[in-house]
Parts: sequence; structure tokens; C-alpha cells
Amino acid sequence: MNNFNRVDVLLKQLGILKSREQAKLACEKGKITRDGKILKPSSSICVDDVIKIEFTDRKRAYKLLKIPDSKNMKKTKAKDYYQIVENYEHI
Repeated sequence: MNNFNRVDVLLKQLGILKSREQAKLACEKGKITRDGKILKPSSSICVDDVIKIEFTDRKRAYKLLKIPDSKNMKKTKAKDYYQIVENYEHI
């Protein structure tokens, strides 16, 4: 099991975004950041990293708790891999 993963793959695996393509586009539009820096789709994400995602109607910050060891996981299990640490709606 790796202790890091590509951000586009990880966001799809965890069900945070629906597809790698959606994650790629969000990165390219500057909607996904870590420590204030815009991430590329190929950026590595490690355990304990906090990434912020700007959705159309809200912003959320996710802390990665562990890296999935399987490509396919049940939606109910996916939430064991991250924690929402910040959540606010656009005004």
C-alpha cells in the first residue's frame, strides 16, 4: 500500500468527485488547493494532507486519514479515509 496517491485518482476513489476528469478540470481551474497552492491532477497527496475544494455552491477542506488500498470501494467505506475539517457555503 502506498502512503501517497495522485489527487485526481484519490478524489474519484473516495467519491468526493464523480470522475478523474472532473478532478482534472477542477485542478486546472484552480479549484483544488493544498496550503494555498493550486494542485495539478498529478500532484501527490499524503496521509494528513488537507486539501481544499471549491465547489459551485460551497467550499470544503478534507483531511486524508489513510490511503485506500483498493481501486474499488463501497461508498459507505470511503468516508473512513477522510475527514471534513472545514465546510462553508458561498454567500
